Amino acid sequence: MFTTVSIEMPANEYNAATNPLGFVPIIVNIPPNTTERVELWGNNLCDPNNSSVRKAVENRIDDVDPAKILNKGMHITATNFVTVYYEVEETNNSDIFALKGVNALGDEFFVPFQTHSYNHNFTNQPAISAIDFVAVDPGNTTVWVYPTKPVVGHGTDSFAVVLKQGESYTLIPGYVDGGTGDYIYDRDGADHLAGTRLRVVGGKRIAVTISDDSVHGDNGCYDLIGDQLVPIESIDDEGNREPIIGEEYIIMKGKLRANERDRIFILATEANTTIAVTDVSGGGTTTYNNVNASEQIEHTISNTALITHVKSTSGKPVYVLHVTGAGGGCEIGEQCCQRLANVQVHLMWAFHVAMILAKSSS
Repeated sequence: MFTTVSIEMPANEYNAATNPLGFVPIIVNIPPNTTERVELWGNNLCDPNNSSVRKAVENRIDDVDPAKILNKGMHITATNFVTVYYEVEETNNSDIFALKGVNALGDEFFVPFQTHSYNHNFTNQPAISAIDFVAVDPGNTTVWVYPTKPVVGHGTDSFAVVLKQGESYTLIPGYVDGGTGDYIYDRDGADHLAGTRLRVVGGKRIAVTISDDSVHGDNGCYDLIGDQLVPIESIDDEGNREPIIGEEYIIMKGKLRANERDRIFILATEANTTIAVTDVSGGGTTTYNNVNASEQIEHTISNTALITHVKSTSGKPVYVLHVTGAGGGCEIGEQCCQRLANVQVHLMWAFHVAMILAKSSS
């Protein structure tokens, strides 16, 4: 019994007459207990020798325009249970983005970000942090954005974006130079869009991905990190809601060297949240009081701790983002952590709810 997996791009479908450079659907039949690698580089367009192949599937920096809606959302369906991850494969600074199925779909997100480290300053192509969100359902999806830092083309004012299924939008910290009209990207960790809220009106759903390109570790190396986020509540195709973020988390420290530090970033979603963080086997307990919605705290994990326990003692749900790695900070990664209490894993019978975004890496 094969599992048939289909990969499509709803907002950029191939049509010989009207869209000859559109995305050609990929159909893969996978035997039980096996994996399949799908290369998006050359087998998804009608002309694999076209030099714009990567540009057709990636949200590249030269495509980002404050008034431009992109068509880069991918639609994956399967005839049986599957797990999927997306890989940015480069000689340097590769990363994988684990897709979370129905757990990733909802109508309200608060966005956690690491705010400790900065993006490397390349001369040929800027390394940036970004939030990408994509419309999941047919029809128009209205997304309200409430930024915590200036967003290129929008500043700090709230604004709405209307998307069709498969269309996506990118938020980048920065501003437009009033004299030249150039985009100025903010790369400092403190300028990342941590705490930004995304709210959908009208009963539709979105999926959200964060990326943080060429982030410096404590020792000077840099790497791409990112993850697909989860909403406050997931919403399935029938409209059923399930709480996804929670009040309690367990964090396992990674394999960084002694002079590199694991960090967690805890984001409140409600006012007057109290959070207790315990570094087990070292460091004791630190309590953070009166943390407001969209406010994020940074906690550096003790070198002697093996695990860290995070508890919202006020009973209000929080996000926890863990930044860790190996190799002295040259190989780092991040994860939007899964709550401890009442953990449920939703595998999908039809993986059409995984609308994913391809990201390029410097």
